[in-house]
Amino acid sequence: MHQKVTHILVTGAPRSGTTWVGRTISESNNVLYIHEPFNLHSPKTHIDLGLKHMYTCVDYSDQKVKIYKRLSDFLAFQQSSSTTEHVTNNTTYHNLATRYLFKDPIALLSAGWFYRNFNFKVICMIRNPLAFIGSLKKAGWDIHFENFSKQKELISKWLSPFQYDIIKRSKGEGDFLDRGILLWNILHFVIHDYRARYPEWFFVRHEDIAKNPLFHFEKIFEFIHQEFDNETIQYIYSFTSDDNPVEAIDYTYQARASMRSLETWKKRLSPKEIMRIKNGTWEVAKHFYNESFQD
Repeated sequence: MHQKVTHILVTGAPRSGTTWVGRTISESNNVLYIHEPFNLHSPKTHIDLGLKHMYTCVDYSDQKVKIYKRLSDFLAFQQSSSTTEHVTNNTTYHNLATRYLFKDPIALLSAGWFYRNFNFKVICMIRNPLAFIGSLKKAGWDIHFENFSKQKELISKWLSPFQYDIIKRSKGEGDFLDRGILLWNILHFVIHDYRARYPEWFFVRHEDIAKNPLFHFEKIFEFIHQEFDNETIQYIYSFTSDDNPVEAIDYTYQARASMRSLETWKKRLSPKEIMRIKNGTWEVAKHFYNESFQD
């Protein structure tokens, strides 16, 4: 008889610190990091769910049964006493005795499904819209709203306040800033809904962790019932110290000066862009930030 393990989902908006949080937790020997199984563009090193869309909402997907079966099969191996590597449906399962951490902002719209069906411990990251869109701009990432518009039931039953704008953006109307504003609004509208439905989850703003990493990571580790030992403390300190660069050298996961990095969006956005973002996101942002968009 093997003790049932509670797995972890770290989600939220992209560019909100999900990799930082997921990698920090995965420094623990008993946690296996699984990178973005809901992201169609990520290598399927551990599991391939066979999804059709980015930002799939499993609750409203015609693939629901298949996705549930593939994830159930994957998690079932975790309870096995074997430590042998298995290959099923072109998916390799490693380190079967470990606790899994799914780091996946693209799975945000399915976080409730993960929780209800598999009892994952859910950590949900929130980020200032100015920093979020500034980060997208620096990375050169754009948004394809066909991933939302093709999920008809999702739009009619959950994202109806954004239906008109999603259709317009899917047709190519608007510029990068319009698309960034809409994506931030959609994802944080969902997070705000989750906070009401699942108060037992762990919700945290990126800015708060960046200002006081040790305090907030200790709370996170307490939430997931993971030991917060001296090695973890040293790792957090080394990856957030002011001795580190403010800007990342490239897009790989790397140490940053977490406190000083909070100001980078001010160099990436013009005053006009800042005003457009503030005006375009305020109806959702007011649930997370004050009018300064910082505290």
